[in-house]
Amino acid sequence: MTIHPDAPTQARRPFAGFEREAATYARLKTDLLATAEGKFVAIVGEEMVGPGDTYGDALREGYRRFGPGPLYVKQVLVGESLSEVPRDVIPCRP
Repeated sequence: MTIHPDAPTQARRPFAGFEREAATYARLKTDLLATAEGKFVAIVGEEMVGPGDTYGDALREGYRRFGPGPLYVKQVLVGESLSEVPRDVIPCRP
């Protein structure tokens, strides 16, 4: 198997949830809204890269900075949309 010469050589970070990353985003959100509303950031632990103009920009910069593994990529918005729905939600019936 041939490995691309630009491929990262460091080990992949394990997924341990995004609680720290969500807390980091919440802490930085006010400042980000003032300077980067609508743009995207990538966060690992308490470190952030960005903002980037697109999701892909933040993703690429996140992998370049942090290496392989899960990234918390977030669009800087005033309001938040629902991004996860638990499996036990039952649709309403008329």
